[in-house]
Amino acid sequence: MEQAPTAAAPDRRRAPREYELVFVLRPDLGDAEVRAALDRIVAWITEREGEVQSVEPWGKRRLAYPIRKFREGLYGLVRFTLPGHRVQDLKNALGITEEIIRFLIVSALPTRPRQAQEAREVSAEAGGGE
Repeated sequence: MEQAPTAAAPDRRRAPREYELVFVLRPDLGDAEVRAALDRIVAWITEREGEVQSVEPWGKRRLAYPIRKFREGLYGLVRFTLPGHRVQDLKNALGITEEIIRFLIVSALPTRPRQAQEAREVSAEAGGGE
């Protein structure tokens, strides 16, 4: 028997979760068009009650197979939080955008700020060479 959510137990669909969006933009876009596309993606997330943690453009890479007759694409990663019930809205918006030739949204593993900071410090010490 399934119980209805109560005020003490918030609806899991409404609680913000961490997600990662990996996208591929058309390779024929100029720098201004790429910036505009990234700004639009960030705006769509924030309009849907989300919060963007980071945006990482990965640059142009060769595709494993042609997509819409393109052999290359401009890859990028966006880490964000978003209520679960708003993810489908975001997918719909991304799917009808001509600049985006492919995308994937996955639920991210939660990262602990302390572990991330320690990892950066270790890699900085290893590369420091003092």
